[in-house]
Amino acid sequence: MKASFVIVTYNRAGDLQRCLDSVLKQEDCETEVIIVDDASKDETCEVAANGPR
Repeated sequence: MKASFVIVTYNRAGDLQRCLDSVLKQEDCETEVIIVDDASKDETCEVAANGPR
């Protein structure tokens, strides 16, 4: 099974990290994550680039 997640964010680096960690814990499926950032001014881009912890 394949699951796709689209995460839309703006200045939510902490929430994005928790969301990515949760999404990527999914088992028994191929996971695709698409992050849409609306020009955040915080560390959102860095979190998205680094992926889960």
